[in-house]
Amino acid sequence: MRSILVYSLISISFVTYFACTSGETKEPTRLDKTKASFEENKSKSTASLYIGEIQKEAIQNSGSKAEGVKLLDQGMALAKEYNLMPQETSLLYSKIKMMSEDADPEDIFGLATRLKALGKVSASDVLYHGYINNTEGQSKDEATAQLSAPIANIDTFINSIRTSMFDNPTKFGLNEINARKYVDACEAYGMVYTESTQAPVYLFNGAEVAKTLRSFNKSFGLFDWIIDKYPNHPKAATSLFLKGFIMENEVKNVDQARELYNEFITKHPNHELRDDVQFLIDNLGKSDEEILKMIEQKRDEKSSGK
Repeated sequence: MRSILVYSLISISFVTYFACTSGETKEPTRLDKTKASFEENKSKSTASLYIGEIQKEAIQNSGSKAEGVKLLDQGMALAKEYNLMPQETSLLYSKIKMMSEDADPEDIFGLATRLKALGKVSASDVLYHGYINNTEGQSKDEATAQLSAPIANIDTFINSIRTSMFDNPTKFGLNEINARKYVDACEAYGMVYTESTQAPVYLFNGAEVAKTLRSFNKSFGLFDWIIDKYPNHPKAATSLFLKGFIMENEVKNVDQARELYNEFITKHPNHELRDDVQFLIDNLGKSDEEILKMIEQKRDEKSSGK
C-alpha cells in the first residue's frame, strides 16, 4: 500500500512538472528581438541592427558551418536589399573566413570588388592576386584588370606596405593609414593563401600591428584565426598568450585574462612561457609595485639562503 502511494505521488509530481514546463515560454534572444523590431518597422536602421545580430549568431552560436553560412547568406541578401554595402562586405568576409579553404572563388572575387569600392585597395589587390593564382574562376582576366598595379610577387607587395608603415609616423609610432592597409593586406592573405606556411605569420603580424593601433577587437580576431586554423603552428601558443596579456593590461578584464591564461596552461603545458603565464595567473590584479616588491623579496630570500 505504501509503495503504491509513493508511486502515485511521484507520478503526480512528474505530470505536474511536465504540465508546467510545457507551458513555459523561451526568453527571446537579441536576434529574436531585433528581427521582431525589423518586421514591425522595416527600415534601413532596423535592418542594420538585425543584420548585425545575424552576423553575431552565425559566428558565435551556429550549430554547424552550414547553419552559419546559411545565416550569413540571409544577412547578405538583406544588406543588399537595403544598400548596406559595408555590412554586406563584412558578412561576405565572415563567410569566406568560415569556409576557409572551401571558400567559393567567386565569393573571393566579390569581396575583392566590394573592398575596392570601399577604398581598401591593398586588401582587394591581395584578394585579386590570390583569385588569379589559385583558382580557375571565370573572372581571371577581369581580376587582372582590377589590380591597382601588377603584382610580381605577393610577399614583396605586402612587405612594401609594411615598410611604408614607418613613413611619417603618428602618435602610435607608425603611419596609421599605411599600418591599417598592412593589417588589411595580412587578413586578405590569410583568406586566399590558407595553406601557405606564411598565412599564420602574416595573420600574427597583422594582429601585432592592430594591437599597436589599439584596435583590440581586430587583434583578437586575428589571434583567434591563428589559434583555430593553425593550432600546431608556433604562433598559436604566442597568440593565446598575447590575448590574455592584452585582456589583462589593456582591456582590464581580469576574469577573462585568467580564463585565457588557464587555457594556455592547459593547451601548452610544456611551452617556454608556461612558468611566466603561471606567474601572471598568481598575480592577477596586483599592481606593478606589488609585483616588483614581491620579486625583490624572493630574490633577497634566495640570496640569503632562506
